[in-house]
Amino acid sequence: MTAMTLEDARRHAAETVKRSKTSFGAGMRILSRERRDAMYAIYAFCREVDDIADEGGARDEKMAGLAEWRREVERVFSGAPQTPTGIALKEVVRRFDLPREEFILVIEGMEMDAAGPVVAPTLDELLAYTRRAAGAVGMLSMPVFGAPRSKTADDFALSLGDALQLTNILRDIEQDAAEGRLYLPRGLLEKHGCPMTPDAIAGAPGLPAVRAEIAELAREKFAATRRALQFLDWRVLRPALLMMGVYERYLDKMTARGWANGQPRVTISKFEKLLIAARWFLVPKIIVSKHGKRQDPNSYIQPCEHEIVGGMVKSGGAFKPGDGSKRIAELRKNLLVEVATSSTEYSVLYRDPNDGRLWELFSNNPEYHGGGVFHLRTLSKKAAMQKYNISSKDDAA
Repeated sequence: MTAMTLEDARRHAAETVKRSKTSFGAGMRILSRERRDAMYAIYAFCREVDDIADEGGARDEKMAGLAEWRREVERVFSGAPQTPTGIALKEVVRRFDLPREEFILVIEGMEMDAAGPVVAPTLDELLAYTRRAAGAVGMLSMPVFGAPRSKTADDFALSLGDALQLTNILRDIEQDAAEGRLYLPRGLLEKHGCPMTPDAIAGAPGLPAVRAEIAELAREKFAATRRALQFLDWRVLRPALLMMGVYERYLDKMTARGWANGQPRVTISKFEKLLIAARWFLVPKIIVSKHGKRQDPNSYIQPCEHEIVGGMVKSGGAFKPGDGSKRIAELRKNLLVEVATSSTEYSVLYRDPNDGRLWELFSNNPEYHGGGVFHLRTLSKKAAMQKYNISSKDDAA
């Protein structure tokens, strides 16, 4: 039999992505050819091991299939893969120095599903699962995107992986239950008087409260992702940020409609996805300051940011503004447009001319000299109108 060529293997990986109709596809397509081919190979690996865990068949057959993929990973790293996806991965792991252990973690996550099904895990067990099923994929993707190898990059990948997986769990509770799975943590189910069995969870009176707590955990993970992003080049991470935008939109829609039982699975239209993609792919190219000049990437506010924290650092026996405070001062000088000031407390309302969002400058310790340390946070139009006594025309000026 003729050995498969690298080009054939790459086509196989690309076809796997195409057939899956994954929402990750749009993010991968904006990459350069080399990086796109690499992500296709990684996705094809994830798809194939996930299919082994999800498709019908006896537990022993699934575990045997995943064990064979463990052996194929070893062959990939030794330079002798035997499968089309393994052949596509061989050059990728060398070119981007991908860690073997993250491939194994992905397989471990699928083994958790295949050996299960997973039913009412502890919170630690759930987070161990999300680390493998999603976090490991992020850790493999970051070098391909071009992100630096750093703790900050790892924090971004792992926090985002948790956020995406938790949002998926919220969307799929009923669907997972029909397949005998229940990813909601045991502690929350007990807290709110819910059954521990998939067949009884859908109509449980306490389920809305469990959903709300998982949603809050997902939001904490999205917030941690943003904190890490402040110290990374967002342009390199646009494929990941496209996914972040889509999944945060899922979470926002679920939160807005409430957590009552019996509601259909939330979806997003193609038009909404296009708007999210445009925000990350087009808007950053045309951002200018309030003085009409194109900005340095560090002097404007990234679309995913919701808070910028100021601070002081000790230098030579004195306290001086830290990086956060310096950035806030730069944004006030070159970007933000003042809208109103509070008559009752030490705070100022600003508008970002690039996307129209409202930002509030405030201090947690205004009694100190000079108003203390300032922070910036986004403020909704409704909250701004109430707090600053402005009209909708004022904030759009």
